[in-house]
Amino acid sequence: MELATRVVVVVHAAEWGRSSNTGHLVRLGLANATLLIHGRRGGRLGPASFSSAGSTPLILYPGRGANRLTPELAASLNRPVTLIVPD
Repeated sequence: MELATRVVVVVHAAEWGRSSNTGHLVRLGLANATLLIHGRRGGRLGPASFSSAGSTPLILYPGRGANRLTPELAASLNRPVTLIVPD
């Protein structure tokens, strides 16, 4: 599936080999999805790993104080958007 939104899924190294890892499905189902693995010895993910220049990054994470992604909020964002999803 092609989306205008880039999707970046961040998976822990311990989860990567498990059959329950949904990151594999995202990578297979979305043409512009990126899978990043964190928690490897000696590996570090910097800010440039998550979002490219000129892109508006959004982190999908429920928490106190988080903004709801409403149609109005989505319409107000600069394009393109990068959705960062911790898995």
